Amino acid sequence: MLVPSLASILSTEFRSVMPIYFWGSREGGNTAARCDDRRPFKVLAMFARRPKILAPGQPSILMKINGALFEQAAICHGDGVPVLAGIPMVSSLMDFGMGARCGWFSIEGRPSGAFDEHLSIDLAGGLAVDRPSSGIRGPLTDHELLSIAQAHTAEKSWSDFVHLANQLRAQAGGPPIFGGTYKPVYLLLRR
Repeated sequence: MLVPSLASILSTEFRSVMPIYFWGSREGGNTAARCDDRRPFKVLAMFARRPKILAPGQPSILMKINGALFEQAAICHGDGVPVLAGIPMVSSLMDFGMGARCGWFSIEGRPSGAFDEHLSIDLAGGLAVDRPSSGIRGPLTDHELLSIAQAHTAEKSWSDFVHLANQLRAQAGGPPIFGGTYKPVYLLLRR
């Protein structure tokens, strides 16, 4: 539900929105490289977050941004790629679905002294109850999402993108073929 929702928002300003869940042996391989049409694109990285709850139907959810996501966000930002966290705004498994409302947050930097960051979100208003440190901004409006995609994103070539995705995969640890625990969905954007 997160990827189709985000792609729908982005498609209001971009002609082409291509979500990619990067695998080095697929998108990072020779066949994918031969598909490159040499036209640049913008890249967004989005990490899916699961709502944390204590009981079904509760009025708020908890979103956790792990320290590893802050580390990966720093690599992305250094390469001109904004990083988002997306979360379904539901408090029951039975409410998950394509029509579920989603919350969007920009991961902008690691809070000083923090490893993990927790954010409590009121489902009725969609507002953050407990404001996180300055490392996370949101929930974002559609306009704010589009502004991030348009103004804060450097254009990349296919080889630039593959290099970044491989760098994140290596930084995240885990088995070399799979990468670490947290892998973003990348959205490649063209006007």
